[in-house]
Amino acid sequence: MKTLIIRIPVRPQPTMYPPFGSMAVLQALRQKNYEFEYYDLDVHRDTKLQIQKRVLETKAPIIGISAVVSSGYKRTKELIMMIKEVAPETIIIVGGSLAWNSKVLIEKSQVDYCVIGEGLVTAQELIGSIIKNKGIVPDEEAREIKGIAFKSEEGKVEFTCFRPQINLMDQEIDDFSLVDEKFFFIDPLVQVRDSGWLRFKEDPRSHEPHRLEKKLLVMVTSKGCVARCTFCHRMEKGIRLKTMDRIVEEIKVAIDKYNVGFVFFGDEDFGASKKWVMEFCEAIKPFDILFAIQGMRVNHATPENLKALYETGCVSIFYGTESGSQKMLEVIEKKTKVEQNVNVCLWTADAGIWASSYQLVIGMPGETNETIKETIEFLLKVTENIKKREDIAISSKYILILPSTPVYEYAIRKGFIGKTLEDEENYLLSISDYDPDVYNEGFINLTNCDFYTVCNWNTMIEWEPYIHYDKKHGLSRGLFSTIVTMLTPGGLKRLKSEKNVYLYKVAMGPLNLIFNISKDLKHGASLVAVFSHTFEWFKAKIMSANKKMKFSEYVSLRKNTAMEVDPGINEHSSLTELRLGR
Repeated sequence: MKTLIIRIPVRPQPTMYPPFGSMAVLQALRQKNYEFEYYDLDVHRDTKLQIQKRVLETKAPIIGISAVVSSGYKRTKELIMMIKEVAPETIIIVGGSLAWNSKVLIEKSQVDYCVIGEGLVTAQELIGSIIKNKGIVPDEEAREIKGIAFKSEEGKVEFTCFRPQINLMDQEIDDFSLVDEKFFFIDPLVQVRDSGWLRFKEDPRSHEPHRLEKKLLVMVTSKGCVARCTFCHRMEKGIRLKTMDRIVEEIKVAIDKYNVGFVFFGDEDFGASKKWVMEFCEAIKPFDILFAIQGMRVNHATPENLKALYETGCVSIFYGTESGSQKMLEVIEKKTKVEQNVNVCLWTADAGIWASSYQLVIGMPGETNETIKETIEFLLKVTENIKKREDIAISSKYILILPSTPVYEYAIRKGFIGKTLEDEENYLLSISDYDPDVYNEGFINLTNCDFYTVCNWNTMIEWEPYIHYDKKHGLSRGLFSTIVTMLTPGGLKRLKSEKNVYLYKVAMGPLNLIFNISKDLKHGASLVAVFSHTFEWFKAKIMSANKKMKFSEYVSLRKNTAMEVDPGINEHSSLTELRLGR
């Protein structure tokens, strides 16, 4: 029996991230000599007819769908419907983060099995059992397979148990020949998909003659994270590190086989200790690669190891600072201090590394105008002395409420998300292909502030640091110049792009309500919704409602909700583990 593994699109545009999970599963199936094919819809973006043609041509009675993110529910359901139209007897398996929503997938989307967590050994056992039984696995046999959810003969969705995490050294080195390898070795100096923000092009070292024609590849040195942020879906428990010898071996293979000279380390938590960072620098320095780092915790960085990283070839580092308010860092359970955020941002710049340090999550329970102002004060401190204005990069996103997280449980408790299966499915559909923004269908206001006040926060965060920088460095456009520019063709757009101080004062001052109503309507809000938002805004202004309503306690949201599963939700007791996450 052949198995077809399909990766669904992760975002509206193809990602540069290789399908690490799919590759690992394909290699695990190859170890057992199981027949398989791979089909990457994130790369190819085929039409319904093309997808159905591929399914028919493959003649695979088993199809495994890799759904990396929980916001991929709509795409997954649509794909399954396409498959079932032309091959109704196909056994459907779903893996990835979305698989944690196993009850919705199995009850609402014709999924037969969900693979929870790492799929290597689980896929071997599950597909082996399907082949042996020539179809659906009997309940008693299925219950012996760790890491799956399925629907029993009694009609209940059951989760067997978590499978012990594997030793990363037991996993084969990624074999890109099994996937569409040409799409994952890219030119680092050309903005391809999401590679432009890595800043290789801006670093003079990238243009040295011996780096010409070198390719960029995403790699990882670890799996998991030491933290348990309350908005983050944890598929891993803790962190597992590859040995330094293994990291060196993987880099050597990438260089020798694929001409890689640039690496983006896409770890969730790069550099789990200060000692490890220094060992890493010593180990990879002889390869003379340039690299960027996606996820480094601020409490793992020091001036010494940042200097060592730069000298080893580091171009940019992305820190999840999340907030400039200590209250909100407690709610998030970040286990860091605002002072650490400030220090690391300044140290990174001093080391010569471009720090996209300003990765922020806003709108968590307890967020207020005061906590937003604290975040802005943090941003002013870390950006005001940057050498070039264009090097300021702020990414603030409204909270995306993901299942199996404390914030999801909080949203259910407070009635923001219903308790029925239909309610949960509707929510998953609303966040499909979701770009965290207040105007998207899936946005839920978890704060005690009115909607238009919350709408202002992102504008405040993304404009005020630039306005402050311009004022300090004498770059601000004068009032007369602003008026003249506004009257010229394309002038308003230009003033917006430069974040003009006078435009900001008008938008956030006397015309703020009109500004928010126009944006609301532009994004498709109904007149009823606009009226409701306007009424909330007036009520907040007149009654000072935003100031009076306080969050109950600024502690970890996990502690705040006590993480008790609501007894009103009817499900098999084994699913409790999936509800609570890791």
